Amino acid sequence: MKKVGYIGFFILLLGSSILFAGGKEESSLDFEDLKPQIIIPIGHWQCVWLVAFSPEGRYLASGGGDNTIKVWQVASGKLLRTLKGHSGYVSSVAFSPDGRHLASGSWDNTIKVWQVASGELLRTLKGHSGWVHSVAFSPDGRYLASGSFDATVKMWDVESGKSLATFLAIDKEDYISYTDDGYFDASPGASQYVKFRAGNEVYDLEQYETVYRRPDIIARVLGQEMELREEDATRLMKKEEISPPMKERSLQDHMQSLFTEMLLKIKNRQRGVIAVSGFTARGGKRFKLIDLLNETLLSELGKVDNLTVVERSKLHKALEEQGFSVSDLMDTSKAISVGKLLAAQYMLTGLVTEMSGSVMIFGRIINVETAQVESAAQIIVPKSKNVEALLQSK
Repeated sequence: MKKVGYIGFFILLLGSSILFAGGKEESSLDFEDLKPQIIIPIGHWQCVWLVAFSPEGRYLASGGGDNTIKVWQVASGKLLRTLKGHSGYVSSVAFSPDGRHLASGSWDNTIKVWQVASGELLRTLKGHSGWVHSVAFSPDGRYLASGSFDATVKMWDVESGKSLATFLAIDKEDYISYTDDGYFDASPGASQYVKFRAGNEVYDLEQYETVYRRPDIIARVLGQEMELREEDATRLMKKEEISPPMKERSLQDHMQSLFTEMLLKIKNRQRGVIAVSGFTARGGKRFKLIDLLNETLLSELGKVDNLTVVERSKLHKALEEQGFSVSDLMDTSKAISVGKLLAAQYMLTGLVTEMSGSVMIFGRIINVETAQVESAAQIIVPKSKNVEALLQSK
């Protein structure tokens, strides 16, 4: 027998049943004499993987091998509701600090956020490539962290469902952290593992480090502010050129690689509507390359049977109503607001950046409903004579 200060509840998972036992202050814990206060009868038809109390202790959520979450009333053991939506075992659950939301992680590689009061599914967070074995809210409830069998931890914005950053531990001392936009930070020992891909080519870190190693951006997306380290500030002030040693490829080949990668994820989805702002140039410049990119893009979209493209006139009308320009749609929140006005599931935006020896072309497809970047791709095209001619102002 062991004297303890306080026993609130402890839980035993008995197959597909849940047993609560209670105690009181300065009580003695003796497992032989302990009488259960509540036994919740079989609710899950497969094993219960884990349980979590709500912050105030009134509710208990259980995740099961039947792919469901069940919410129970602690005082009575009554089943309040069953949450369905996962297609794999529910392996983690967590209540938000205010008790209003419940997050669940699953073997289907997703996290779902639910409204506790109604059982409504608010959003599904996708990004892990392995089953999600843990979820946890930040103390203020704004962020959600998820741990996965893919060996990464991801941080999410609860309100928007947007993936903010991904963290990968190489060993006890080395790490890599990065955003969906490609910005990253890494310990010295982990930097050797960082590579960049442009089209079908893979390049070493040195060729991109100047622009993309941004610990300040990593901190900012997590709601913190930090000053650039001296070495990082020096790199950015040098304005070094990104000029990977690309093989000679035609502009058409480069564009084909870009659009293939961008559209790959949504080609096999159910039918949907896509709004296309097209490509704009950094600084608002107008040149022939922009027209060629947009014409080729619309041609490629025409080959995707399950997508309906919003008429250009409707897009411009929506922009006028919001007071936005086409280039404003590179701002994700503005792109989503216009997409919703157009009743579109997707919004496609792109940016062209001219550099001294090459042109960087970036495109992305935003899922308007989930507020996540569905796919993104980038190519860097050397300035051949043909490309130089297309860069002349109209």
